[in-house]
Amino acid sequence: MFRSTLARDVLLVAAALLLLAAGGYLLIDMFDLYPASVKRAGAAVAADEVNSTERRKKPEELDVEGRKPQVLLFADRAAYAEWYRDAAHEPKIELLSPEGIDFLAHRVVAILWGDKPREGHEIVLTSVVSTDGETIVTVETTAPDDDAFPLIVYPGLTVKVPRGTRVKVVVTGGRMRAVPKFFDFEATRTAELEVEVRGK
Repeated sequence: MFRSTLARDVLLVAAALLLLAAGGYLLIDMFDLYPASVKRAGAAVAADEVNSTERRKKPEELDVEGRKPQVLLFADRAAYAEWYRDAAHEPKIELLSPEGIDFLAHRVVAILWGDKPREGHEIVLTSVVSTDGETIVTVETTAPDDDAFPLIVYPGLTVKVPRGTRVKVVVTGGRMRAVPKFFDFEATRTAELEVEVRGK
């Protein structure tokens, strides 16, 4: 008799504890009472899932309008330093420091390929040749295969050229594959600056 009463009491206590635990979980869920560390961990997992999904998207599916290629000519330190502050955040642009340039004798050309949809897009300087009245800056671009990792990159570089000469930028190398929302260099010509595009 005593044993059966004890067993019944133990079962009742166990059942009551289970009910309390279940009720506690319901309250935590209902009122979002999880500790901050649990919430952060959950948010990090969710963000990782979103990021990996974004990384798997094809370039044309990305919700972005790529910045177009451009060639900029800087004739004074203040203008170049202001642009340099923003450009310094771009990991794929090779930059000359404003402090290292004598703007009385030189200008700076920034050659920017614009946003590109895959890793492996690169631009490198191959030569700078100055003749009477003209400086020819030649760069070479590299375009990756279509199976390269989808990632927005912004390749570019800056070059010092003699002051007082007309600047011609010759773009050689592999041309980027046609992708909606992303652009390649185009030939342009002004009184001070010309861009010529060669390559495949």
